[in-house]
Amino acid sequence: MVTVEVSTLSRLITTMQRKGLVVRVRPEHNARMVSITLAPAGEELVEKLMPLAAHFESVATQSFTDEQITWLKQALIQIHNDLEKV
Repeated sequence: MVTVEVSTLSRLITTMQRKGLVVRVRPEHNARMVSITLAPAGEELVEKLMPLAAHFESVATQSFTDEQITWLKQALIQIHNDLEKV
């Protein structure tokens, strides 16, 4: 679901872990797998930032109809998918 290299994602997770935002755990039954969950500080940050993100999305699309917003989201998904091919 994320379109970044594994090494980049790993560095991001490590930084977030150092800041106390996430917890990284390897399940006992599968040492190749890593489970990443939000730490309490990460949950607090999400609670703080999600309303801001929703507000900016609302402001950015305030002059759009519902149909235009649907089209825009689909177009952005298509652009993202096309860029993955590069």
